[in-house]
Amino acid sequence: MFFMRKSSVAVLLSLAFAGIVSSQDVIVHADAASAASELKVYLGSVTGRNLPVIEEKKFDGKCPAFYVGQTAFARKNGVDFSKFAPEEWCYRSIGKNVVLGGHRINGNEFAVWHFLENELGIRWFTFESTYIPKRKELSFGTLNRRGKPAFLERHLWAAPYRQKLSSDNLRKDLQMGRRNRLNPGRYSPMILSKKASHSHNYYDYVSPKKYFKSHPEYFSMDENGKRYHGKNQHG
Repeated sequence: MFFMRKSSVAVLLSLAFAGIVSSQDVIVHADAASAASELKVYLGSVTGRNLPVIEEKKFDGKCPAFYVGQTAFARKNGVDFSKFAPEEWCYRSIGKNVVLGGHRINGNEFAVWHFLENELGIRWFTFESTYIPKRKELSFGTLNRRGKPAFLERHLWAAPYRQKLSSDNLRKDLQMGRRNRLNPGRYSPMILSKKASHSHNYYDYVSPKKYFKSHPEYFSMDENGKRYHGKNQHG
């Protein structure tokens, strides 16, 4: 059973945590529904169980849980994702519970994907090829990982290839890239800034209106040795 609501929700499964078998819930705040869905799907694929979802406010806290996103449990235990940088993520064990999440820009999803990759061995090779180890029980020691991408924008330019894909396979291919922490298009933090457009952004940083008269050496030179400026690809 799968419920998705605007408030916090949880996914229930059974696993061994640090050698102790117990029922385990996945809790997700309103800003982490897609991340919780990913965790639900892949934990289900690993364990073979169909994982129900419940709201955090209905969770009594009597059993261990996966808490995804900025839950009340995470905040109570000193995990404040509002202080994270864009795309920064972490997952951490707190007692027999696991907190996963990060900045509102990609951080929740990245925490889940890093957890699935690092702790469960899942790999996304292509949109048609995913490696998912099967386990009857899951056992973890102390977890404490945190990170953020080294490059602000990460995108594989493959337009000729993608033009041949069906709309459904194109969607799957883009999602495969997301699971490998690429951030094309609307998923990039740069989309919130004018300094985007991949490499077509020189004039966003070095404006001809501001610099051409005082620093013509910043700009192109024609065959006659004259400095000039035109427009970049996006005007």
